[in-house]
Amino acid sequence: MRILFTSNAGLGHLYPLMPLARAAPDGHHEVLFAVPPATVSTVQHLGYSAVATADGTQSPDIGPMWAGLAGNPRPNTYVVTNLFGRLHSRAALPPQDAIAQQYRPDFGRRASPAGKWMC
Repeated sequence: MRILFTSNAGLGHLYPLMPLARAAPDGHHEVLFAVPPATVSTVQHLGYSAVATADGTQSPDIGPMWAGLAGNPRPNTYVVTNLFGRLHSRAALPPQDAIAQQYRPDFGRRASPAGKWMC
């Protein structure tokens, strides 16, 4: 079975996927991670194949998004919704779809507080 994991940058997003990734080779499953460029070397250092996706940090909307945080009564909800749910997801989805089309996983798992998917 081919398994595709996707994640935002940051160990807090990546590490929850590791128990499943570690179990995959025992079942003779093939694993690929699609992660932001800054995370590729971390995944490879952990012993897995990885390809880069976009992460939204270069979006022209990033500055206004952070500016909207000031004085927001629900800062955590604001960041999860606008940074992860909107900017990161919009940037990552097209390359993740292309990777999935090429890799053709039998199972996929996304680590994101804003949108989890399995296929």
